[in-house]
Amino acid sequence: MKQFTINTAIRWVTLAALFVLLIRPLGVEGAAWALLLTCRVDLVYLVIVLRRYLQISTLEPFQKAYLKPIVLSVILGALAFLGRPLAVSWIGLGTVGAGLGVFYVVVGYLAGVFGETEKRAVVGLWQMAVQRAEWIGRSR
Repeated sequence: MKQFTINTAIRWVTLAALFVLLIRPLGVEGAAWALLLTCRVDLVYLVIVLRRYLQISTLEPFQKAYLKPIVLSVILGALAFLGRPLAVSWIGLGTVGAGLGVFYVVVGYLAGVFGETEKRAVVGLWQMAVQRAEWIGRSR
């Protein structure tokens, strides 16, 4: 709990300082940069806690927990970049977004990025969407 409290305090101070420095010159983009740069605090603190307090190699948790989601996200980013020409209208944007979302969920589940809890959440969302569509269809 002590380490978590220290991390939170350092993160909050860093975020506040970066907001002050970046929002005025860059606006909303400055806020986004501040948040992204603050994530480095979490990364550095994670490495410190893993090595000093838990005596765990940083490579082991990275390979088990982060490698597959990062690879999947890079692939999704590349597909989104390639899909830009199709997303020139609202319909195209919605289609590309829905397609990429389905791709992410299906490939993520097949690759083992998501477990049973995430599968149940997606199935529950799907069932809610189907029920909503049926309700809208009946009300017309």
